[in-house]
Amino acid sequence: MKKMICAMALAFLLVACAPSTKEDYLEQFKEFVTEVGENSSEYSDGQWESKQAEYEKFTGEWYDKFEKELTMEEQMTVGTYIASFNYYKGVSKAGKAFEKLGEQFEETIDNLGKEAEEGINELGKKIEELGEELQN
Repeated sequence: MKKMICAMALAFLLVACAPSTKEDYLEQFKEFVTEVGENSSEYSDGQWESKQAEYEKFTGEWYDKFEKELTMEEQMTVGTYIASFNYYKGVSKAGKAFEKLGEQFEETIDNLGKEAEEGINELGKKIEELGEELQN
């Protein structure tokens, strides 16, 4: 139910924010990509889903609406926005993957330390036992 409400709210926001002119489209796309670039490392998976839906509006429906009005230079600008969004998304995913890998590495090191400590304790006990046997 919560996901359905969120999806409906997102759909409403996207329709309410739909650009009415080519200039609005280019400005809103620029602002969107700038905001994504500034915050991408902080986005949760759910936030990325929302940003992806918005991105698809910019590159789908809204692009189609203004495509014939765009000059070659503006089309190239849209291309840089597309590349930028995908770059930020890729860097964010890579960062999260490295973060997880780092956590796994730390866990492995911790486990090795515990195993080494247990091994040293066991060796100490064996040495004590051997010392007691030699004294008897």
